[in-house]
Amino acid sequence: QQADVLQVDMTVDPDPATAAATGGDGAAALDAQAAELQQVSAQLASTPVDAISTASGGEAVVAELSTPAAADSSLTVVEEVVEVPDVDVAALAAAQAQTEVSLTADCAADSQVTLSVASLDKAHTVSTALAHEATVMVACSTVNTGYDGEITVACNAGSLTADSGACVPKGCAASDP
Repeated sequence: QQADVLQVDMTVDPDPATAAATGGDGAAALDAQAAELQQVSAQLASTPVDAISTASGGEAVVAELSTPAAADSSLTVVEEVVEVPDVDVAALAAAQAQTEVSLTADCAADSQVTLSVASLDKAHTVSTALAHEATVMVACSTVNTGYDGEITVACNAGSLTADSGACVPKGCAASDP
């Protein structure tokens, strides 16, 4: 006499896509699957192995049986709705057009820059407008009377910068350290 063997393997696939394919909405479908498996597991656990053998017309062996954990009721689904503010696109474009910055802007007359020579600082105002990349020279002694040489004041994109690297203490040559 030949025995037929039937192997049954039941597992829960926690993949939300699988749950959605069963007609659920993810979490609710997984909870429904877990509840159904708990019922089946409870029925199998309470049924004696010999009753399964008799019902199947053969020998039944339960190699492993574990009841899935109950659904975690502490987890909740939260649907957050965020209000999107209305944006006046025309007003925004007009504001940006008014604040346009040019990379080749000139420096206006009465623009100020801080000149620094040997830890002494002095505000300097240019008397005339300077074109982009134009320079003017200012004597180092206007900031610190103990220094000779010239400070280069340059206009770059509408901003003044000052370079006092050529300033040297009086009595020293420009090449002396």
